[in-house]
Amino acid sequence: MVLLAVATACQPYVFEPAEFNRDRADFGRQPADRSEVDVCYATNSTSAQDLLAMAEAECAKYGKAARYRYSDVLECPMATPLRARFICERG
Repeated sequence: MVLLAVATACQPYVFEPAEFNRDRADFGRQPADRSEVDVCYATNSTSAQDLLAMAEAECAKYGKAARYRYSDVLECPMATPLRARFICERG
């Protein structure tokens, strides 16, 4: 059971830092628009294609395409310490 939790914790995901902030006006709802997407990941379990596919899927919800911007460290939780930022832009 613990091994399963650790293995799934390393999977990449779209990061929403204020996702659990109940004081937000749009708490629990899909954003009306998106200009950027952050994907948290670990290098040992994620390829560049995986990151782009996740960002593309998220940007596509708003009729936009993802363009890689940069990566940095320690902006995401420790199980997935790397962050890739993508810009969502109209094609």
